[in-house]
Amino acid sequence: MDREGSSKSAEEEKPKEPVVVEKASGEPKKAEDPTTKKRPRKNEDDAPETSDDEDQRAETAGSRNYPANLWNRLKNPPANRPTIDVWEFKLDGEVLTMTFTCDGEKYPMYFTPRSVIDFQMRNNYWIPRHNNTFKSLRTRLYSLPKTVSINKLVFSNTPECEAEDCLIELMFIKKWTCKQLDYNICTEFNQPQHLRRLVHMFKPTDITVSLHFGPYIPSATAHEPNSMHNHLAALSDTTLAMEKDFRLDCAHALSLPPDSSKKELGMLYGEAGKGRAFGIQMLRTLTAIRKFVGMMAEKRMAQTKGVAIRKFVVNGPGIHDKPCAKLQQLLKEDGLDEANKMRGAYATGERVYVCVRNDLRRAFKYSLAMPATAFKMSIGNEQLLLFTKSVPVFHCFFRTNVDEQGVVQLITEWQKGERNIEEIQLHLDRVIEPNFVDHLNADHADPKRVKVRRVVNGRKTTLYIERDRLGSRHLALRTLDTK
Repeated sequence: MDREGSSKSAEEEKPKEPVVVEKASGEPKKAEDPTTKKRPRKNEDDAPETSDDEDQRAETAGSRNYPANLWNRLKNPPANRPTIDVWEFKLDGEVLTMTFTCDGEKYPMYFTPRSVIDFQMRNNYWIPRHNNTFKSLRTRLYSLPKTVSINKLVFSNTPECEAEDCLIELMFIKKWTCKQLDYNICTEFNQPQHLRRLVHMFKPTDITVSLHFGPYIPSATAHEPNSMHNHLAALSDTTLAMEKDFRLDCAHALSLPPDSSKKELGMLYGEAGKGRAFGIQMLRTLTAIRKFVGMMAEKRMAQTKGVAIRKFVVNGPGIHDKPCAKLQQLLKEDGLDEANKMRGAYATGERVYVCVRNDLRRAFKYSLAMPATAFKMSIGNEQLLLFTKSVPVFHCFFRTNVDEQGVVQLITEWQKGERNIEEIQLHLDRVIEPNFVDHLNADHADPKRVKVRRVVNGRKTTLYIERDRLGSRHLALRTLDTK
């Protein structure tokens, strides 16, 4: 009995081997031991389960990745001035630069497809084209405090609006505001709705939209007077129409020997295709600007809840925005009626005229043959009177549908005290004579300005009209208080 009891106790003390279960495929599989406890996984790269968890990770990443001075200012903003003086986004190649400027000191941050992602965000966030550049930017933006005030927000060369997308996705999470919104269009721009959403998100009081590319620059070919200089038209349906000088060059190429003709035609057709692509880009850009200006001129946009716009400026390309002299000569040869028809088609957006040159500098190889400011915006008398009711400063350096009747009504209502004007500049549809406000007791003593005066509640104000600019269809109004 003692031997049997000792043998049983020895068997009980031996460790039990796990049971082996045969799979259907014939491979043995070890059964899990129920007494074994698994250690929970703790990986910082896992997606957060709640928004509070994500906010905590964002703040930790922000304190680690932002410069100490900048992070201290963001977390402890000054009392009587904006937290950030200038916040700028700029895309150069595949490098996106985000720069903060505070008290004259700049803090640039660079994002590329190889940038490190600060932390893992929830899966329901959309990333533009799943590009790590903007995934890294998104995490850096999310790390910013929920309330930030900005003096000036600047966008430069963001063709596909990816940076704007990253900001707009945070519209209902962050309460960011800015005083000035400066939007610079340096390449193709065809998403005006993004610009409108930025206005709703940041609620700026001053908005400036500037076009910085496209015009014909005469100095580019001054050193090559005999260079090829042809013209074509890109139509709104994306088709191509060659002008007379381009057709003559193609006819000349057809008359050459077969080998030379094939080479010359290939070069001409290739240049025509690239010129058409540039023309379509410019047409989309100008149409998008017109759509945004039209949206802003609507009453519901200017008086949106929380958006109190004081200044709205739309700038053209600047001093180089002039017509091509060679194209103007071609239009004269076709006759006045045909020339006016072509200019009208450009103003309404039916077609865009492009210069094609053989310059060594690629930036000037294709350009607009007509002034960008001759492209007509969808602003008429009704939109002007409605928009300037709540916006005292309005500049539109593109052609509009405003005529003498709308300007007279605007000045008449101002003189009666029904509206306030600080400064208005825009391109008119037709030339206005300087005596158009003589019935309002206008003063013509100054050779450069026409003056109209009013007295409202004992306050004397004078409205100045630039006399010389009226001849070039440019209306310039400015008011000053007088003693």
